[in-house]
Amino acid sequence: MREKIHVTNEVGKLKSLLINVPNSGSQYIPPALQRELLYDDIVDYQVMRHEYASYHETLLWFLDPEVAKKLSNDEEVRMKQLDPYQDEYLDSDKVIDVAHLLSQCLEDQNFRDAITHAVCAHEKVPLVTLDKLQLLSPDQLCQTLLTGCFDQKILFPPIPNLLFTRDLGVVLEDVMACMVFKKSVRSREALLLQYLAYFGLGIARDSLIQLEYHGWASQASLPSIEGGDVMMISPEHLLVGRSERTNGAAIESLFRMAAESTQIKKVSVIDIPKERGCMHIDTLFTQLKRDTWAVYGPISQPQNAGKSIEEYFDGEAARKHAVCQQFSLQQGVVTKSREYSSLQELLTSISVDDFGASKCRFVYCADQDPYQESREQWTDACNFLALDEGVILGYERNRLTNQALENNGFTIIHANDLNKKLRQGASLDTLIHGDTLIVFPSAELSRARGGSHCMSFPLAREDF
Repeated sequence: MREKIHVTNEVGKLKSLLINVPNSGSQYIPPALQRELLYDDIVDYQVMRHEYASYHETLLWFLDPEVAKKLSNDEEVRMKQLDPYQDEYLDSDKVIDVAHLLSQCLEDQNFRDAITHAVCAHEKVPLVTLDKLQLLSPDQLCQTLLTGCFDQKILFPPIPNLLFTRDLGVVLEDVMACMVFKKSVRSREALLLQYLAYFGLGIARDSLIQLEYHGWASQASLPSIEGGDVMMISPEHLLVGRSERTNGAAIESLFRMAAESTQIKKVSVIDIPKERGCMHIDTLFTQLKRDTWAVYGPISQPQNAGKSIEEYFDGEAARKHAVCQQFSLQQGVVTKSREYSSLQELLTSISVDDFGASKCRFVYCADQDPYQESREQWTDACNFLALDEGVILGYERNRLTNQALENNGFTIIHANDLNKKLRQGASLDTLIHGDTLIVFPSAELSRARGGSHCMSFPLAREDF
């Protein structure tokens, strides 16, 4: 039975999430278009699939062990069981794949008509081609809608960034906020989520937040916001990053709409450099426990405090540090209630004031090695997904950051070793003790510029 959506924190036990297994669309990205499609390089799809399978299998063992127990010890068979485009795919109502969910929804003729017309209109597909698409099986149509490929031709661009389901939306208590992408190449993803949330996940329309804007506006001034910049960090408290892809208009709109349908009373806005390396706030920090955070040191420490945002972002130091301010909504008016001297002061406040922790601990990217911290931040060393408080998933390649976690009491386990032992009959209770970092292969996945936090869209977590 599928869990009802409910999220009030970042580190409570994860109960269900939305993922997207990499599809063959990434094979069709030519070097000339990789930047336009938001990739920094062309990737090896087959290697990426095997890396992702380690991540996917680990999620199943933690969230849906009854399904995980059906996984084969034979790698070839297991890869098919973890591939939503194969008949052998193991469906889970806890680890929900976008493609499989879409394929299921396409069995319904009303949904099929609605989404096919919507996507074809969005991608300017001729009506004669639309008629041909309507003749496809649900699985075939699903592949076309996600990869853009039909009849050995490319109808429209693939959406390889759908791998990063975190950006699609965010669950705020018991409602889901749908994101609005700044980059047009991701707009088909937003369209798909709106249909899948209602038809596939069964979320009532009054439990869906869709940002509104009124009147004429230039493209540059339209609200834009992505899930990597939004964290439901604790009950009544929302963290939002103001970044290259998330602007102030969207933040205010989200705050106002969320305040109407949730208990959220304050929003902390983290203004970060508008550059590729600082794509979203979750590329700079994530919460590991109520009193522990992984952070990128150069942007989190108290330098340039006291300057206005305008002064700050006019200066050279804008490339290095964050400006953090907290706002509340009183009688319909958004007012600034507090300004923090640094990101670390804000995160400390969350640990102490929101969670009642007696202290706050920071584990720094690459252990603050001046030659390696920017390299490991680039490959998402601070981008961890918490499966439970203190049990986190991250990339194997970020060795200095992982070592820093080990120095701070985390046991490091390799996902492939863990998964193999579980398939052989061991239990999680005997393998996981205390604070644990589970690492999985990431040579190709990291080149797509997103980590385990980015590749997850939590739908339900336990409250503290």
